[in-house]
Amino acid sequence: MEGNSIIDRYIQEIVNQTGLSREEVEREIEKIEHEKIPHVSKRVRRLAAVIHLANSLNVKIFERVEERTLKISELRPGITNIRIIGRVIAVFEIQTVDTEWEVLKIRRILIGDDTGEAFLILWRENTDLIERKGIKQGDIIEANRVYCKEGRGNIIELHLATQGNIKKIEDVELPEREYFFREVDEIEEEKPRVNIRGIIEAVAPVSTFERSDGSVGRLRRIVIKGERKRLRGVLWDTQTDKVREGDIGRECYFVGVSVRRGITGELEFSVNRNSYIELGEKKEEVESPIDIKEIYSKRDGEYVNLIATVVKVFRKREVQIGGLQRTVQEILLTDGTDFITLNIWEGDIEVKEGDIIRIDGGRVRIDKYGGRRIDAGRESSIKTLGEKKEEIVKPFYMIGKLYSGLKNICLEGLVMEEPFLDEVTTIKGEKVDRGVTRIADDSGEIEVLGWREEAKKISILRKNQIIRLKWVNIIENPQGRLVALLTSNSEIETLC
Repeated sequence: MEGNSIIDRYIQEIVNQTGLSREEVEREIEKIEHEKIPHVSKRVRRLAAVIHLANSLNVKIFERVEERTLKISELRPGITNIRIIGRVIAVFEIQTVDTEWEVLKIRRILIGDDTGEAFLILWRENTDLIERKGIKQGDIIEANRVYCKEGRGNIIELHLATQGNIKKIEDVELPEREYFFREVDEIEEEKPRVNIRGIIEAVAPVSTFERSDGSVGRLRRIVIKGERKRLRGVLWDTQTDKVREGDIGRECYFVGVSVRRGITGELEFSVNRNSYIELGEKKEEVESPIDIKEIYSKRDGEYVNLIATVVKVFRKREVQIGGLQRTVQEILLTDGTDFITLNIWEGDIEVKEGDIIRIDGGRVRIDKYGGRRIDAGRESSIKTLGEKKEEIVKPFYMIGKLYSGLKNICLEGLVMEEPFLDEVTTIKGEKVDRGVTRIADDSGEIEVLGWREEAKKISILRKNQIIRLKWVNIIENPQGRLVALLTSNSEIETLC
C-alpha cells in the first residue's frame, strides 16, 4: 500500500507540474515499462517508470514540503510553497523585462477571495498558462507551488514557482467578480489603488504634452457614470488607445487606478500603464444632440451633447479658482431654439463666428443667479461641422422680457439719467470704480452697472442717448431688482 501511495503522489505531481491529464501520464508510464526498462524487477518497475518519466519532463518530485492553503489576508513576505485559491479579477497582458542576462516574460493576474486581493505573477514559460488552461476573467483558479514577496508600494505579491501550476476549479464558493469593483456612486474619497466599474459617458480626443525629459506623452480624458454620479478619468500613454469615442455607452472595468482630487476639487481617477482596462457590452446608446432650449430644464452637472452655431467668440481670460490660475474662453451659441454660453476650459479650440460645431460631453452649470451655461472641459469633444451661410441672429431682448440668469445678451434703450461714477471698497478691502445708469425701451427700464474698466464705459454716456448694449448679463441685486451687468465681454454702441 505504501508503494502505491508514493506512486499515486508522484503521478499527481507530474500532472500538476506539466498540465498533462492523468490518463496521458498513465499511458506514458506503461510505454516506459514495456519499451525502456523491461529488465527492471517487477517489484520496482512501475516506480522506476514514474521517476524516469518525471526526469524526462523535468518534474521535481523529491524533497517535497507539504503545501499550505492560505487565504489572501494571511499572506506575508517570505512564505513559500503556498496553495492559493481565488477568483480571477483581471488578466494583464504579457510584458517583457530586460535583465543583464536575458529578456524575461512576465504576466500579472489579479485574484481575490473573501478576504482581499493579490497579484499572482507568472514568469517565463508560465506566462501562457492562462491560454493553455483556458482561464478567463471570472474563473476560480487554484495555484500550487506559490511563494510570497513584497512588491511595489509594500503590496504583497504571489509568484508562481517554475514547477508551479494553475488549474480551474468549480467546487469552491467565492464572491462574484463584480464584488471586487466599486461602483461610480461608491467613490467618495481619494484612494491610491481601487477597481472601478461604470458606463462610459464621454470620451475626449487624445492630446499630447512634453515631459521634463523632452519625451512626448499622450493623454485622453473620459467620463464614466453610475446610477447617480459621474466620475472623470485620465488615460495615460498606451492606455489612451484602449477607449475611443465609439465606446460611449459601453460598460467598463478599470483595475488598479488611483483616485485623487483634480484642480477643480472634484474626484477623478488616473489610469496608468500598470492599470487594466476592460470594455463590456453596450448598455446605452449614444445620446443624440439636444436642443439648447432643453438645457434649461437640465440639472447642474448633467452631461449633454448639442449641435449649434457660433454667434460670438470672446477673448480668452485668466480666472482664479481654488487658488489656481485657469484659462477660460466664452463662446455664445444658438441653434434657433435659444442661446447659451459655452465655456471652454484649458482648451485651444479654433472656431469663428458662423461655424457650426458639435459638443459631446458638455456639462451643464447653473450659477447663483439661475443662469445656465455649458462647460467643456478636457474630457469634452468639440468638432467643427461646417459654416452657416445665412445671417446669424443675435440675442436681442426687450427689457420687459428679461429675467435673472441671462448671459451675453443684447439690449437697446434710451439713457434715462446721467451716469453716476464713484469709488467703493470691496469686502476684500480693494478700492474699485463703479458706474451706474438706467436705460429704457417701450417695454420697461433697467439699471445698468459696471465695475472697474466697465465703469469707465458707462461714465462716457449721456442722458437721452439711444444706445445698444451687447454681451451683458442679467442678474438680481440684493433688493430683488434686475440689473444689466457689464462684463469684460460687453460693448456699448451709441445709436444717436
